[in-house]
Amino acid sequence: MDATRHHSGRYASPQLTLGGSAQYASFVKYLTSLSQRSVSVTGVIPAVLVGALPLLVAPGLPAAAEPIRIGAVAAVTILAIASQPPKARIRTAVASALLALFLVLCASAAVFSGGAASSVFGVHGRFAGLVMVLGVWGAAVAGVVSVSGQARWLVRSLAVTAGIEALVIVFQTLNGLAPTGSFVNADPAGAWLALAAAASCAGAVSTRGIERRLLVAASAAAAAACVATGSRGAMLALLMGALVPFVFVRSSKTRAVGAALLLSAVGLGLLLSGPSLLGKFTPAALSGGSAASRVQIWRASASMISERPLLGVGPGRYVYAFPRHQPAEHARLEPGDVRADQAHSAALQTAAEAGTPAAFVAIALFVFAAYSALSAARRRDAAGLVALAVLAAYGVQGLFGVSSAATDVLGWTAAGMALARMDALPGSRLRVPAKALWLHVERAGRVMVGLASVTALVAVLLYISGDSSYSRGLAHFEQGEFAEAWSHYSEAVERNPLTDTYRVAQADAALYMSPDVKTIALRSVDEGLQLEPGSYDLALSRARLLASLGVPAPTVARAYERARDLYPLGVAIRAEADAADRAAQGSDDTATSSTLSLKGGPSATTGQR
Repeated sequence: MDATRHHSGRYASPQLTLGGSAQYASFVKYLTSLSQRSVSVTGVIPAVLVGALPLLVAPGLPAAAEPIRIGAVAAVTILAIASQPPKARIRTAVASALLALFLVLCASAAVFSGGAASSVFGVHGRFAGLVMVLGVWGAAVAGVVSVSGQARWLVRSLAVTAGIEALVIVFQTLNGLAPTGSFVNADPAGAWLALAAAASCAGAVSTRGIERRLLVAASAAAAAACVATGSRGAMLALLMGALVPFVFVRSSKTRAVGAALLLSAVGLGLLLSGPSLLGKFTPAALSGGSAASRVQIWRASASMISERPLLGVGPGRYVYAFPRHQPAEHARLEPGDVRADQAHSAALQTAAEAGTPAAFVAIALFVFAAYSALSAARRRDAAGLVALAVLAAYGVQGLFGVSSAATDVLGWTAAGMALARMDALPGSRLRVPAKALWLHVERAGRVMVGLASVTALVAVLLYISGDSSYSRGLAHFEQGEFAEAWSHYSEAVERNPLTDTYRVAQADAALYMSPDVKTIALRSVDEGLQLEPGSYDLALSRARLLASLGVPAPTVARAYERARDLYPLGVAIRAEADAADRAAQGSDDTATSSTLSLKGGPSATTGQR
């Protein structure tokens, strides 16, 4: 066969030139597997779903989007490992061992954190606990056994989804709404769009004809939408991810056209976002505002790490630990009792929650995968180039940005792709001694991942069930229907007793009901505090319930003192605690009953960010 032809007989693009042997000096492999010449439906489904993950949302259940996405990933991971035959792959076996070690370290951090229950799901709305870790672990394995052989379908799915997200963001900006796309806020939306733009750009230089044009258009749309979100970390990630394909392109004309398209996309994003975006890059903005606040969050993260360097505060428990480590400057910069629920840095987040050993393992995994992606790209493998572009963008956004299920899943799927592609390419430096042994290792790993994915899927279903009841309770509460709200909140607690937000909502509704209901709510709050002693919201709810029940003022004051200890710089808790102290000293006989009993609604105790 002509050396410049792919196995399908079609000519490939002569764009990649960096490294590799003379045989591959003028062409690249198409985005199909080197070993799988036919399209496998069970291989395509995981690739398409990973790319379309942001579109998996539940109308009326905004907090359920993240668990829905993790549940979908767990389901396709089960499909992937059940349908694809095992192979003896030494790189992926080593990476799987590191992943297993990371999971053990995370589980140990959860057990010894004092709030293991909260580590299962994480704080409500973030879903960054152990179930999230299991889902991302499954995504990496799916990238190895399935997506690596169907990279073309991953790129196509990302391109279509990025186009849809870009249209949504254009609509939002033109109507004066926040440019969040299908995400809860702009930062994770920008981060995912940066990764999607990088993947589409890398796919474009590896294809020809109409597909190349469509991928270029999708990459430009994703880049424009990324800029429109206003996330500076996402813009840096976009720049790094887009640079990767340029490095591997030989033609100066292609580079010039690509640069012009990228600049045009950035210009369009600037037009959509308006002059406010340019204001984010002024010296004042870079030294103050959200940038200064982020520095203070990093200081708090460093304090958490120094306090618990080996095991951290527990996966998903950042928001519970942050108030005790919050710098006074952060409270000044972020008025209104804003508590950070993540570190705005993947390395700091992991070290703070799971300990420094877990952070080092995660960094080692990322570097190993990035090196494998670079090696595959240098050998003219287009799927390796796509993985390298995604990992470059993912690594940069992880330095400054926030995490989300869609972004983390895409990043670690690319990591799995990179490892699998290097194991599949001829000339790999890592040979496979004792092939039968490595096959047994991979089979054992698949069993572990399968069990983990089943566990994650069941946990997600339970979480969504509880959250649907909680959402119905919110609707009744807003209408002043407190009995109905109480009923739905109680149902949410029964279905998922591990999430403290449901018990806080119970207490909020009970404040407007009979003493008997308040007593029941108090027992529920006490049970929640046994599960999560660090929950400031539960401690505050307990103090308010005691005040509304008319218990002696000193008892109420002690309850408020406990809440204040959990959030020393909180404005609301200090005001209420001071009033309780005055009542306990006899200077304000009515403080307990009138000032402290009915405060806020179901979301008044949270100011997370």
